Amino acid sequence: MSQMDKAIDILWIDDELFPPGADAIKSRVTKLLEFHNGFSLRTACTAAEGVQRLQEKVADVLIMDIIMAFGRDFPVEATADPMVAGIHLIQYVRDTMKLSMPIIVITNRPGALSEGKREELGVVSFMPKPMRIEKLAEIIKSVLEET
Repeated sequence: MSQMDKAIDILWIDDELFPPGADAIKSRVTKLLEFHNGFSLRTACTAAEGVQRLQEKVADVLIMDIIMAFGRDFPVEATADPMVAGIHLIQYVRDTMKLSMPIIVITNRPGALSEGKREELGVVSFMPKPMRIEKLAEIIKSVLEET
């Protein structure tokens, strides 16, 4: 069974899109990704919550903002600067958790992650906010076909 024959499990970590109580936004994004593209979507709003979700179940694709809160229980000592939380999270996922799933970064700060740093971290796609869900779905499918 190929990756595209089953529901693709996506973990999307974004404190702007999925803060506590943002059920209407989450519902709309979920509907667009799940019902129209056959994806299964899980969400988190902090780096710590993202790690917890990955420990529960490894995702096929990780989508994340680069700027986010660490959260109270982030498993490594890190600065409180939200500008680097996403970088710490990617490094933790790659180096400590030893996970190699494709990572797509979506951010409203395109300059927050240089092309060289993206390559070093293994980020397969980088999209500016706001983005169209349909375009994101195309990128997810393309990335999975390449892996």
